[in-house]
Amino acid sequence: SYNPGTRLNVFSINLSGTLVLSSADLSVAGFGIPPDATQPATTALIPTNDFRMLGAVWVNGVLWCGQNVQVSDASAGARWYGISLTSLAGVALSQSGTITGSGNAYYPAIALNSAGETVVGYSTSSSTQFASSGLTGRNPADLPGTMRMPTVYREGGDVYAEGDFQRWGDYSGASKDPNGNVWLITEFASSLTSTFGTAIAQVTSPPALTITPSSLDFGGQTYNTASASKNLTMVNYGSGSLTINAVSIASGPGLGDFTIDTDKCSGMTLAAS
Repeated sequence: SYNPGTRLNVFSINLSGTLVLSSADLSVAGFGIPPDATQPATTALIPTNDFRMLGAVWVNGVLWCGQNVQVSDASAGARWYGISLTSLAGVALSQSGTITGSGNAYYPAIALNSAGETVVGYSTSSSTQFASSGLTGRNPADLPGTMRMPTVYREGGDVYAEGDFQRWGDYSGASKDPNGNVWLITEFASSLTSTFGTAIAQVTSPPALTITPSSLDFGGQTYNTASASKNLTMVNYGSGSLTINAVSIASGPGLGDFTIDTDKCSGMTLAAS
């Protein structure tokens, strides 16, 4: 309720007898109003609004929810929480993390499938990525506070041009169906209308591929000299083998400043798990 803030306000309603509304505060990592999100080929930004909670689901004594937060002065992230909540008196933060997607991530929606795996849908964009529909997720056995490699399930196709009644908003949805799968509904920048389209996807499990760390920081470097190499590790969490066609530095500023000096992935097959 404050900008910046470090507390979530948690409420419960006693439904037996006289209705009673109770509340408690939960301390979390700091958050603030997120900046609006960048997109390619324009200086126009996509509204990310504020950090109000964007949906919640309570499963087996854990409340899962999300919000938009400020990652840096120039980017927004989708913060998610797993809150232990068998009773209001025992409310405690179990785990939390922030999704950045392709550079900005906003309007998260969260649900769990029948296997207890978490799935998160969100919007994502950057200076090189039109606003797209993204997803990620985690298995209960994954390291606490982590999500698997973000995936775009519906690419944006054009600049989003905001006009009257065309606000990009908090319209993402996630819900488990009777078969135990999760359905995601998120917006993407449509090439047909120059506004937004709606992308719907059925997700049976979180993305199987992860790459860690999610980013590399080489620090300060003397001009025209090579820095020390840094490693990336790819893991296949899926139930089937994965063939990697090629690894490359695909996009982003300053491509000529970076190189892959050792490639042990291209042309290889990762077995399941």
